[in-house]
Amino acid sequence: MQFSWLGHSGGMETQPSAKGRVTPAASVPAAARPSSPRPAARPSVPVIGPREGSPRRIALVAHDNKKRDLLDWAHFNRDILAEHSLFGTGTTGGLVESELRLPVTRFRSGPLGGDQQLGARITEGAIDLVLFFWDPLEPQPHDPDVRALLRIAVVWNVPIACNRATADYLISSPLLDSDYKPSLPDYEVAAPVALPSRHEAVVPGQVMGGAEVS
Repeated sequence: MQFSWLGHSGGMETQPSAKGRVTPAASVPAAARPSSPRPAARPSVPVIGPREGSPRRIALVAHDNKKRDLLDWAHFNRDILAEHSLFGTGTTGGLVESELRLPVTRFRSGPLGGDQQLGARITEGAIDLVLFFWDPLEPQPHDPDVRALLRIAVVWNVPIACNRATADYLISSPLLDSDYKPSLPDYEVAAPVALPSRHEAVVPGQVMGGAEVS
């Protein structure tokens, strides 16, 4: 009695031949072998074209204990940074400018309002990428400004790197040299509150212009 079967011999799929000898399944015609389901097709990735001659606007900020780390990183990536417009707070921007011989638009020092100036530029849509090496182990006299800068970058969906590893990922991203533009959040502008005239009495708890008067 002749019969057909499939088995495994030493990890190789086998099948008996017409004379009873076991032969590798690779010699069996494809039509005779059971078909395995094909993997599902992966979704296509959109292709992003090259940047149209407009450099990215990159801000460089570092606390005192992190300045050397940022400068070492900037030296390593100097050729990439040279293709873009650089911004920096007072001391950090000056160090980058002098050591890398690259032009840097400088704000004031962080404790003197530089972080707030940078935050204003982010709000205006004038910064594309922030590299902020802040010190998590040292209290800063302008901690509220530091938190405000981190917050405003998230508010306006601006990519921000707070350590060297994240900076490596961002600077090596193919999106850096593309037409990619992050989506901007659609924040509704608060409705102005109507102020009562001087002849109009204000009653506590009264709602005026969408706001409750207390």
